[in-house]
Amino acid sequence: MSCRGFIAIIDDDPMVRSSVHRLAASLSLRAEQFSSPREFLESEFVSDVSCVISDVNMPEGDAEQFLSQIALRSVPLPIIFMTARPSQSICERLLAAGAVSVLTKPFDQSDMVRSIAQALWPRPELSGCLTRFGV
Repeated sequence: MSCRGFIAIIDDDPMVRSSVHRLAASLSLRAEQFSSPREFLESEFVSDVSCVISDVNMPEGDAEQFLSQIALRSVPLPIIFMTARPSQSICERLLAAGAVSVLTKPFDQSDMVRSIAQALWPRPELSGCLTRFGV
């Protein structure tokens, strides 16, 4: 089964990108990996993405700055954030600004699958990809 969901994975750690990419593939979702928000925003894929999964802390900028850049788009884009250094204040600010979720690394795969389902729920053509995983 192939679904049309397209996920952008943004993290400066290639091992994290690869792990999340494999998870997306196991859900029959297409994914592209980016090492920075700027690389993603300058890519040819930016207009095709259904959901973004991004690290909070990266060398080229922070999550709040990235979220504000995404908010300027005419179509809202759901974002799932992940962080190895969680803080209540940043989590609250990101969620208040519209993030789908903020997951602490290392995260449980089922938490990421639930977050992806929540991000893609408005797109009924994609929901069937996730039902076989109990979401």
